[in-house]
Amino acid sequence: MNRPGVYFFLGCVSVCLMACVPADQLPAGSVPGGVPSAAGGKGYPDLGAGATVVNGIHFSVKAYNDSDARQVMTTAENLYNKILNDTGLYNVMGQTMFKIVVYRDHDDYTAQTHQMSSSRIVLSSSTLYTYPGADLDAPMAHQMTHLIFESYVGEKASNFRWLDEGLAMFEELSKMSDADKAAFQSNQVNALRTNKMPFSQMTFYVPNNEDQRFTDSWYAQVESVVAFLISQGTSQNFAGLLNDLKQNLDIDRALANNYPQKFRSMNDLETAWKATVPS
Repeated sequence: MNRPGVYFFLGCVSVCLMACVPADQLPAGSVPGGVPSAAGGKGYPDLGAGATVVNGIHFSVKAYNDSDARQVMTTAENLYNKILNDTGLYNVMGQTMFKIVVYRDHDDYTAQTHQMSSSRIVLSSSTLYTYPGADLDAPMAHQMTHLIFESYVGEKASNFRWLDEGLAMFEELSKMSDADKAAFQSNQVNALRTNKMPFSQMTFYVPNNEDQRFTDSWYAQVESVVAFLISQGTSQNFAGLLNDLKQNLDIDRALANNYPQKFRSMNDLETAWKATVPS
């Protein structure tokens, strides 16, 4: 799940608790993973000699210097807390520690991961791989949303790609610069006016990759649908929906259970959403 450089992103600041230890002293298996993602779930190469590990509340960040590790840790913990608050999952995610690998620079990152030169961050085997820089917040928000969604929903996550990607786009959009956000939303309005998909198609469509997510009409639609759904209740309603999907309930039942005054099925959601977008 790589990140094209069409847009440039601004950073944010947070405070987190962290401790620094040499990488070679980190106990084996002390950073458990979740569900596989890109690269076949096999991960990418680790860092070489001289790397340092900084442990925070939810992340273990490995980098070539303490400053880079702490900067990435601050961004990661801030985004993690935001996403859990937005989704209502802050009481149910548990104490799992996720791993972030910070390569030396852009060239090292592309050499090790073989991603496109425009890629900013990639997720594999519940590990985020990236490189230092001030433009990390928005792309990390997208990938971290996948990490959280897939780790919580588990094996059922692949059945709800539209919800996973829509939520990831929603979180990424919230961290874009004003100019980049305006550009995405302008394209989104045009895409929804001319290329709305029936939900029966939207929920089964699977894009080849995320390289075109800023211009692809499917990404524009799933972000709009998820943003609308979130606006129709509280974070606890959304958390209940995800929990029902995790428990193998179908999406119609999950919607009816958690938005009882709004929707009885995806058909109801589709009708209500369509009334809010250009025709």
